[in-house]
This record gives sequence, C-alpha cells and structure tokens, in this order.
Amino acid sequence: MAWAKLCAGLDILGLDRKVIGFDTFEGFPSIAQEDLKSVNHENLEVGKFSSFNEIQSELNDCIKEFDENRFLNHIGKIELVKGDATKTIPQYLEDNEHLLISLLFLDFDIYEPTKTALEYFANRVVKGGIIAFDEINNEFWKGESIASFEFFKSFNNVRIKKFNFDPNIAYMVVE
Repeated sequence: MAWAKLCAGLDILGLDRKVIGFDTFEGFPSIAQEDLKSVNHENLEVGKFSSFNEIQSELNDCIKEFDENRFLNHIGKIELVKGDATKTIPQYLEDNEHLLISLLFLDFDIYEPTKTALEYFANRVVKGGIIAFDEINNEFWKGESIASFEFFKSFNNVRIKKFNFDPNIAYMVVE
C-alpha cells in the first residue's frame, strides 16, 4: 500500500501508473539449489513464510478503501497477482504486452522468482527507472543475489546505491 500511496501523492494524474504485486500468499512455492547456499538455509522450506489466511482479504479491503479516497478513483491503481511468480509473471506479460515499468522492486527472497522477474521485467524498466533489491548481498537470502548476478553478468557497469536507513535495500537507476 505504501507504493500506491506514494504514486497517488506524487503523480495524481498518472492514470497509467499502477502498482502490481505478485505473491503466492502461501509461502515459498519451491526452493532452488541456489537458495540452499544461504546461511541458515535449513529454515528455507516450501510453504515457509506463508501469509496468515486473512492477509489477501485484508489487502483487498485496503485497496478498496484506498480507491474510495483518492482522486480519479474509478481507475484501478493496484493489482494483486496471486500464484507462483515463475508462472504468473510470464502470463501477466502475455496479457499486458504494453507494460512499461518505472520501479521494479524485487522482494521475492529466493532465486527462481527473482530470476523470472528479472528475465521478464528488467528490459521493460524505462530510462531513469529503478530496479531495487530487498535482499541483495544478504547471506541469509543468497538466491536473490545469485539470480541478479546471472542476469546482469556483472555489476561493474551499474552503480548500486543503498539507503543509510536500511542496510538490506539497494537500488540502481537504469541509464
């Protein structure tokens, strides 16, 4: 909801700007070999970190309330895509071939969905857009970094920036 509120406040007339979230709401759909290289990998299990049952319903209620209280509220600004991102992302792009991205925020924690998101979405991030990572270079979530290294081949050609208020989040501006 934070991203949606930022967009609504900073780009009031941005009719084409939308926040799209991908989540299983059922925890990790799979664990790849790359994820097992993480520290404390024994905590990585299929279904781990599943949301409590009401979370999707509560998010939908928040979206409804958000839409009721914003300018031009008849145009949807938030979309939740439920399911395994390795399957839902390709389908989403097939259904939305026109999609351009200003901010790609990767917070899957694990290898496969991070890799899929980069493969399908990174080339749609516009110049000046941002690709952000929630757990890059984090020994507890190595899958995200491994997928990123595989995709970018090298980080020598990009400038990774960090916030001083959060040691995990990093981002790069597409140039």
